[in-house]
Amino acid sequence: MEQYVIKGGIPLVGDVEIGGAKNAALAILAAASMTDETVYIDNLPDVRDINALLEALDGIGAHVKRVNRHAVEINGSGVENCIVENESMKKIRASYYLLGALLGKYKRAEVPLPGGCNIGSRPIDQHLKGFKAMGAVTRIEHGFIIAEAEELHGAHIFLDMVSVGATINIMMAAAMADGNTIIENAAKEPHVVDVANFLNSMGASIKGAGTDVIRIRGVKSLHKTEYSIIPDQIEAGTFMFAAAATKGDVTVKNVIPKHLEATTAKLLEIGCEVEEFDDAVRVVASKPLHHTQVTTLPYPGFPTDMQPQMAVVLGISEGTSTVTESIFENRFKYVDELTRMGANIKVESNIAIINGTEKYTGARVNAPDLRAGAALVIAGLAAEGITVVDDIYYIERGYEEFEAKLQERYPAGGMKLSAGICFLSGKSSFETILESANLARKYAKEHNITSGVVYIEKMRQTRDEQVLIATRFHAAIQRGEFEMFLQPKFRLKENTIYGAEALARWHFGEDGYLQPNRFVPALELMGYIKDLDFFILEQLLKYMTKWKKSGKSLFTISTNFSRKHFENGGEAFLQRMHETMDKYDIDPSYIEVEVTESVMTEKLEDLKHCMIELAQMGFRIAIDDFGTGYSSLSVLYEIPANVVKIDKSFTDKVMVDNKGEFVSQMGKFIRAAKEEIVVEGIETEEQRQFLESHGFEYGQGYLFDRPIPADEFERKYL
Repeated sequence: MEQYVIKGGIPLVGDVEIGGAKNAALAILAAASMTDETVYIDNLPDVRDINALLEALDGIGAHVKRVNRHAVEINGSGVENCIVENESMKKIRASYYLLGALLGKYKRAEVPLPGGCNIGSRPIDQHLKGFKAMGAVTRIEHGFIIAEAEELHGAHIFLDMVSVGATINIMMAAAMADGNTIIENAAKEPHVVDVANFLNSMGASIKGAGTDVIRIRGVKSLHKTEYSIIPDQIEAGTFMFAAAATKGDVTVKNVIPKHLEATTAKLLEIGCEVEEFDDAVRVVASKPLHHTQVTTLPYPGFPTDMQPQMAVVLGISEGTSTVTESIFENRFKYVDELTRMGANIKVESNIAIINGTEKYTGARVNAPDLRAGAALVIAGLAAEGITVVDDIYYIERGYEEFEAKLQERYPAGGMKLSAGICFLSGKSSFETILESANLARKYAKEHNITSGVVYIEKMRQTRDEQVLIATRFHAAIQRGEFEMFLQPKFRLKENTIYGAEALARWHFGEDGYLQPNRFVPALELMGYIKDLDFFILEQLLKYMTKWKKSGKSLFTISTNFSRKHFENGGEAFLQRMHETMDKYDIDPSYIEVEVTESVMTEKLEDLKHCMIELAQMGFRIAIDDFGTGYSSLSVLYEIPANVVKIDKSFTDKVMVDNKGEFVSQMGKFIRAAKEEIVVEGIETEEQRQFLESHGFEYGQGYLFDRPIPADEFERKYL
């Protein structure tokens, strides 16, 4: 028997990394079978439901390659059998997503009736209603749902109830139907939006995801894509409530705080401190918690999947709370188990009346379903004594290494504090003032300012612009709005080209080209910068392949990679580099990977590992913007880089201060560690002569040429 044995009474303190959203991943994996080209999906959670679905996809003929623990390649060209007979599919709810995917692409699907946790009635009538409206014939025989159609056509579908599964299933089927489909009363959950974004990245035309009305224009075919799953809001919320229940201090990392607003609001109501960052949320429970009222609702309301965890916290909070379950009638099956641990809960119809008690005591309990199981673990963490949770199979369906994440401990010291200040105005609401102060705090954090920063209106304008830019990113990629520019690198003495740097430019509608200093921070904030970096790499490799085939000589071209790639050891980044290079007949030595100096101070160990691996693959390595950060020169000996790029700001300063001898000595020191130095931002002949006279060989800047489109670069320099 699988079980957790928990010694409770210890506050949870530290950081925890959240994985990809299970509910989004299940639908996206099913949708990946809708193209005959290879789809790459990463940030997958390694949980039982995901693995069961991958087995089912393999069983119907799709080519499934597990790239690593959290990434997979799927190619649906081999799908011939649209009958899903995998036994494990009968045990998970998400089996029904194969209905919409297979029906949409192959016009036939035969899938086992969904299983999953017994938390109440979850009929599929709305799914079938949508399929029928699009021209499919559906029936249930021998425990299977069968749907087939000669052709699928667009339809106007009004869902009688908000259903995430029905919204996603209909959306997948409609993506390849003939004509236009409208889904009204659609679910608005983040994973609905994520599935729509994924389908759009494959060439679908879906608008309105995240609103009540979704509009889909059917397309003939879908194509390959690379996609990263959004963070799991339910896993994140579970750890947030675990912090509250144990009187802990936990920073939940790799999240989208917007998705957690309902959870955050309730934690604030009961007396927790909650601090939001760009991609993290910190929960501190340092004071006695008190009662509140909770009603589960479709997103953006309080999620039903967080109800048991909330109830556990309310069970040891002061006063009487009520929890109203408006979605699944059997969500209170955990109450009897929690009562064994000392909870005082009475259930009347769909309402749980919770009288707070001082503490839980350890007991042996059974996990009745996925989320209730996680809630009982939280209760065990908060309880006095030993708690045994049986039937943890349910928990492993949706939480990756749950126990390992809970066991990890991090020191509480070493924190950096940043403060944001907003002066009070009688014209502003409290909420506006608080938000403004938080924007100032984020500015302080981003710019490493340990003193207070006063809010100015430009901070809000910057935030709003970043949100607008990020929301347009994926569509901009599909429309070809991004373009690769190249800026040459020159030998200072001979005044001849010897290399180049690849740069991204975004043609932003009527505004012309959007400067990188405007879109790069926005894409880093939303986690999209990694996709842009690889887009530019692929563009570069395509051009190099063309030049090679036409007999032109190649030289080394550098391209920048964001610090985001080096998080969590950088394994996903390295794998993606391998896979990208495998697609092109280009020697890696022609590619120079640039990383900024700031990464060396933030993620030195992760960076060293990645740089060593890249060097072994044959890439050249460059440290960019050297002289702008605070890294020790000794670090140059630790990083296996070939090139150091001196930032323009540093060069300008030493010339003004007439520090020629210092520049010479610095150059000698760097050359002792690295083979090549490139000075950036050379704009005048005087600068070129100064640098050449002090021993520098290579430079880059407007004196030689500006960044120009790749085709123009080809005509001019190749």
